[in-house]
Amino acid sequence: MAKRIKIPCGWTAYKLEQNDLIKLQAAQCLGNVCDSCINHLIEGYYVPILNRVICMSCFIDWSKNSHYYSEDQKFEQENIKWFESWGMYLHLF
Repeated sequence: MAKRIKIPCGWTAYKLEQNDLIKLQAAQCLGNVCDSCINHLIEGYYVPILNRVICMSCFIDWSKNSHYYSEDQKFEQENIKWFESWGMYLHLF
């Protein structure tokens, strides 16, 4: 099941297990590779502020270096709404 998390700087992310990724890929919401390093995804993270799905290694790197900018909150919220709508439809939560 997808799990919503907050990283220390304030952004939201979703930890996705393999079954979550399979459902999202079948619905053509996400691909099957990391949007940063293009490695195949077995598990990953959807990051609404980036509107990308990334592997654990890239997520750790990004979360260490990311900065929260309040002016980007609207964009993040739009992507959260999109993702959670698909998540409810696909029974990810």
